[in-house]
Amino acid sequence: MNFCQFSEKIIMKNLSKQEKILFLTLDFPPLKGGVSRYYHNLVKISNLNITVLFQETLGKFWPKWIPLLFKTVKEIKKNNFDFLFIGQVLPLGYIALFIKSFFGIHYLVFTHGMDILFPQNFWWKKIWLKKILCSADWVVANSEFTKKELERLGLNSKKIIIIYPCVAFPFQINSIKSTPEEGQTILSVGRLVERKGFDKVIEAMPKILHFFPNAQYIIIGSGRYENELKKMAANLQVDKKVLFFNNLADEEISNWYQKCSVFVMPSRQIGPDAEGFGTVFLEAGAYSKPVIAGNSGGVPEAVINNQTGLIIDPESLNDLEQALIQILSDKDRAREMGEAGRRLVEERFSCQEQFAKLKEI
Repeated sequence: MNFCQFSEKIIMKNLSKQEKILFLTLDFPPLKGGVSRYYHNLVKISNLNITVLFQETLGKFWPKWIPLLFKTVKEIKKNNFDFLFIGQVLPLGYIALFIKSFFGIHYLVFTHGMDILFPQNFWWKKIWLKKILCSADWVVANSEFTKKELERLGLNSKKIIIIYPCVAFPFQINSIKSTPEEGQTILSVGRLVERKGFDKVIEAMPKILHFFPNAQYIIIGSGRYENELKKMAANLQVDKKVLFFNNLADEEISNWYQKCSVFVMPSRQIGPDAEGFGTVFLEAGAYSKPVIAGNSGGVPEAVINNQTGLIIDPESLNDLEQALIQILSDKDRAREMGEAGRRLVEERFSCQEQFAKLKEI
């Protein structure tokens, strides 16, 4: 009998509005990113009694989570919390195991895809990963893709809840005027890492500019791949048409979403690095923008192919070029896709609907 099978005999604790929940996370505003927004919306909208213990950086010495453990114990003794939410299975799951063992406080873990895939490359991390997940009362997956990965680790599907990333409504859109002279704007928003596929969009720009000389590609984000992307743009002589922005205020990002003709992120899986879902596709949909997405990870759950956008082979430059040309040249079709994206977000991916699932456990 494996550990997960044994732990399933434990009675899982249900949540109530009255219970005091301590939420441990390394991702929360003012940090930017999909996970940070996901957790912020959860706390704001779920109507649960949640206190956030946000730690942007851990200690200097191994094990780096020990200072946060001391802080967590202090908070529990001071405020008598009933339950823990864990934002990162590793390393914060170590704290959850300790607290459950010595204080009897149960916990729930949020998972997003890469956070459960990457540790499996190391035998000892995989052991602790399984122990932490199997000892949790509940495990939240951000997509069906992530749920299936959890089941491969041995988790019983009955303890896994899918709570998709979401958009908080009412969703305000500023009045932005654009003119025909501005040309076509292709937009990407996200961390500048290889799996996002931004390099493929830059590679497609020479052909796109042949058909649409006024087109521009806007990349909003930061990361270790930035210099490589800039070199690629320069080598292809499209650097004046590929613009990079980071540290933009939310209002500025909103303006770019509204100005763009199409949102594109041809994500691909590189080893254990996969797109667990793709919150940015929902954000683009909320602005009624058509999207182009790579067929990998949980992305097909966020985009309906040929309805809210186009799902392509993320390794195929030709597929990406044809998808961009198709959307940029057919404004009516692009508008229909954008409107369908908005409806999808409103009907299925509102935060009110998603976080209501927590009240059912």
